[in-house]
Amino acid sequence: SDEYTGTGESLAEFFEPSEELRGRLSVFPTPDEVISLANIYLGIPFCSEDPKEMKKIQDMLVAQKEYVVAYNNETMSDLITSGEALMTNHWNGFSRLGRLAGAPVQYAYPKEGVVGWFDSLVVPSSAKNVENARAFM
Repeated sequence: SDEYTGTGESLAEFFEPSEELRGRLSVFPTPDEVISLANIYLGIPFCSEDPKEMKKIQDMLVAQKEYVVAYNNETMSDLITSGEALMTNHWNGFSRLGRLAGAPVQYAYPKEGVVGWFDSLVVPSSAKNVENARAFM
């Protein structure tokens, strides 16, 4: 967007946003996605049980909160498409919907990395009706 001057080169833009993102940041509501991304940014191992490390993540997310317009995943495309949000952590399918609607969506690949997910369908080797399973897929 022309309204945002950041480059998306660092997760700092997401977790320690600039003033131009105040009230314009959309964030997933699910801890497994947000906390894992925070772990990457802060260099904290996944599944850390160290209370001090988790306190760092909590403090960072509490400070980020005043910049957040919404914690959701149902309307993130609408928020980006309307311009209400200028930055979001986003699924590629939803961002495609925004691009198809004409929104100036641009992917960012922060230097720290991101959490990767993919969906898959499988047919168990013990399946009784493999052809129906394939037809379903």
